[in-house]
Amino acid sequence: MFVKPEKRAEARRLRSERGLALRAIAEQLGVSQASVSLWVRDIELTAEQQAALLVNNPVHNGQLLGMRVRRERCREQRIAAQEHGRALARRDHPGFVAGCMLYWGEGSKARNVAQLVNADPTCLQPS
Repeated sequence: MFVKPEKRAEARRLRSERGLALRAIAEQLGVSQASVSLWVRDIELTAEQQAALLVNNPVHNGQLLGMRVRRERCREQRIAAQEHGRALARRDHPGFVAGCMLYWGEGSKARNVAQLVNADPTCLQPS
């Protein structure tokens, strides 16, 4: 398909001067987004233009909202688990106290994993 050079030039002008989104340029000129993408792919946007595009991007904004919701939910779960542990410690729950003592004496941890180890070298040697 042959596209008039005027449309290509106008697409480049709209992208470089006004920082319009590909979809907006395509709608304004009556051409496909793929064509606009090919015509303007070498044009670098300013930081302000990039920020304006992100603000008006519903997909990106939805992802940010989902990330904030997930972060808050994880924070609430972490706080609830900490409060549960504190409640067990206040009640002197025997299993909790024993687990804490073993962990403090011979334990290690990583994300979502707690391990109890024996670091006494005499226990590793055969009698």
